[in-house]
Amino acid sequence: MPYDYAYRRRTTTITDPAPDSLRRPFTLAGAIISWNHATRELTVLNRALVLIPYLATVGLKTGREVIVAGYHDASTGRSVVTRLHLD
Repeated sequence: MPYDYAYRRRTTTITDPAPDSLRRPFTLAGAIISWNHATRELTVLNRALVLIPYLATVGLKTGREVIVAGYHDASTGRSVVTRLHLD
């Protein structure tokens, strides 16, 4: 029986580098202090954050009020934003 590559692609999921046991969730609301589009780094309430690659960034600018949610990855020390709401 030949190997079904199409089935393999449909059933394979992308795994995150950090297991759930190393993640601490967070939610922040406040004004954007700084935003770097090239590195996708955002600062809210003096906390440095990095946005996941597929999160839309249209409308982000310094001074804009946002609500962000995500997780702190203990293995890398980074706070990763997975959800973003513009006020």
